[in-house]
Amino acid sequence: MRSASISFPLSAALLLFASGALARDPPAAGKSDCTVQIGPDDRLAQDGDLVVPEGARVASAVAIHGDVIVRSGARVDKAVAIGGSVEIRSGATVREDVVAIGGDVKLSDGARVEKDAVALGGRVHQPRGAVVGGNVLGLTLQLGGELKAKILSELNATGHCRLPGE
Repeated sequence: MRSASISFPLSAALLLFASGALARDPPAAGKSDCTVQIGPDDRLAQDGDLVVPEGARVASAVAIHGDVIVRSGARVDKAVAIGGSVEIRSGATVREDVVAIGGDVKLSDGARVEKDAVALGGRVHQPRGAVVGGNVLGLTLQLGGELKAKILSELNATGHCRLPGE
């Protein structure tokens, strides 16, 4: 396991992202502020959890405002939660990266991530029996006052994303 360190350019990029997100205009009434495109082997949940069942094979497992839970025996290429956590259970494999934005990456003993495990705004929980083939990065944000309130408000105000078929 390799641990990644945070350098100034990444910190600066995060601040630029946060300031850009706070400065953008809200979407017009009745319109979505994001559009999601998925492939035939992808799974997506919005405003709830996405559970990848035992034995399933999935390309990308993505939850927006919810958690991704990959059960034992399941194989996914990528697992991403935006505004939630990602849990990889014992016997489950993620062939590429696991990313949680605004949540934790929770690996069970016997879970396998072949590339990176990243939690932005959370922690990576990795017991000894969990395997991560790439970098492990958990970046918690300790902010106070108005900036913290604005960032949390922005994350919570991210509107409904337009999904295929809508």
